Amino acid sequence: MQVTAVLVAAVALAGSAPAPLPHGLLAFSGNCEICPPTGDGAALFTLRPDGRTLQIAISNASDPRWSPKGQELVFTRATHGGTSRIGFSELWRSNANGSGLRRLTSGHTDSEADWSPNGKQLVFVRNDPVNRAGGNAIWTIRRDGTGERLLLRTRGARDPEWSSDGKRIVFAATADRIYEVNSNGRGRRLLRIRGRSPRLSPDGRLLAAAFGTRSAATINVLERKTGHVRVFVVGTVGATALAWSPDGRWLAYGRGREVRDQIGGVSTTYDLWALRLRDGRRQVILRNMELDGLDWRRQ
Repeated sequence: MQVTAVLVAAVALAGSAPAPLPHGLLAFSGNCEICPPTGDGAALFTLRPDGRTLQIAISNASDPRWSPKGQELVFTRATHGGTSRIGFSELWRSNANGSGLRRLTSGHTDSEADWSPNGKQLVFVRNDPVNRAGGNAIWTIRRDGTGERLLLRTRGARDPEWSSDGKRIVFAATADRIYEVNSNGRGRRLLRIRGRSPRLSPDGRLLAAAFGTRSAATINVLERKTGHVRVFVVGTVGATALAWSPDGRWLAYGRGREVRDQIGGVSTTYDLWALRLRDGRRQVILRNMELDGLDWRRQ
C-alpha cells in the first residue's frame, strides 16, 4: 500500500483568505454552544458551508444523512423502553426542513443509517440490548420502515455507507478496519485503509476515513483504483464525522481541540472544518460543538 503524508501548517493557513467552498447545505448534530437552544440536549442543525444561515431542524437527533435528492433526512433518536431502564435508539425520517417526522424502527438500538442511491432503502447498524450475543449487525430496510433484512453480522460494525452505483456497502469495524461488501451481504473484503466514518466520494473513486494516533489526528484518503493512500494531518486531537462536498473536492470534518478552564482543567471541544484535497488547505466553518454526525447535501 502506497502512503503519502500531507502536512498542513496551521500558521500558514491563519494568515490566508478563506477559499470559496462549494454550495450546498451541511447537516450536523451534537451539542453546539452557539446554536439555538433546543431543550433536549443534542439536536440536528443545518448550515451553509460559508458558516451562515444556521438553523435548527430537529431536537434529540444525531447521525443525519441526506436522501439522494436532498429532499429528506434520515437520523437517529434516543428513546427509553417504557418501564424498562433499557435505552433504545430509533431511525426516523423527515423532510429537509424538519417537518413530516416519521419513525421507521423501534424496540432496538438502531443508528447510523444511510440511503441507497435510488432512495428506496436504508442501510443501518443494529445492536440488540437484550440479546448481547448478537452484537452489532448491518441491516437494510425500506424507506417506509418495512422489509427489515439482516445483511451481515460483524463485531464492532459501524458507519455503513452505500456506493453511488448501489452495488457495494463500505463500513468500519473493530480495530479501525474498513470493509466492503456486496449489497446482498456477500463477498466481504478488507480494504487497504484504516479509520472510522468511511465515506465514498461522489464519483466513487476515493474513500476517506478519520484516523487517530497518540500524536496526530489524520484523514486518510484511499484511491480505490491504485491503492494509493494520502494522509492529511489535521491536528493532535481526534478527527471525526466526515462528509464530501458535492463536487468531491473538499471534505468537511470535525476536529477536536483541548480547552483549558480558569482552574486548569482540560476538556475537549470540536470545531467544524473543511479540507481541500488538491493542496491540503484547511479552513474553519464553525467552532465549539460536540459533533455526532455530518453530511453535505449533494443537490
